[in-house]
Amino acid sequence: TSKVKENLRPNDADLMRIDELTECINNFSVTGFVELGFRIPRLLDHFTRVYDCPSWGYDIVPLNVSVANKLGYDARIYDLDACDGDLDLSGATLVSAYHVLEHVSDPLTAIQKIYSSLDSGAIFHVEIPIEPGEPRIEFGHLFAFEEGDLRQLLETSGFRVINFSNSTRSGGPQIERCIAVREN
Repeated sequence: TSKVKENLRPNDADLMRIDELTECINNFSVTGFVELGFRIPRLLDHFTRVYDCPSWGYDIVPLNVSVANKLGYDARIYDLDACDGDLDLSGATLVSAYHVLEHVSDPLTAIQKIYSSLDSGAIFHVEIPIEPGEPRIEFGHLFAFEEGDLRQLLETSGFRVINFSNSTRSGGPQIERCIAVREN
């Protein structure tokens, strides 16, 4: 837990995403934050401190959840590949999933589960790597995203995409990132 505590400051990629949210959304305010696939609770820490709001995270790895809970964060287990059971996103005005959807075999089903679990007006900020052809199974990727796939999956699920970006951190992989809103 001490190593995790030392790494709670947002990294360059996190800061770029946070800046994007504040630049793209008028009157950006977070009254509840959820991170899907958090690994280290950096963003849970950031949004709890900066916005003084409830934050909770979901991860599939029991060790990640256990360490986050020991550090005082609300961390829960959920498998977006199975999408079984309740995914509690009620009260979250911002939900993020950065480099998560490539780890599920059916991202459309996962996105539909997220959409149906969100309150109306909630924002979903999502980022995926672009891997034309085949997924990088050496990284545990189960789905290979092509350019434009993310936007199409979000819109098919009912989201309205309000921002698209493919800017990445220095030396980072090719990515696509969207800010999407659940409107009804």
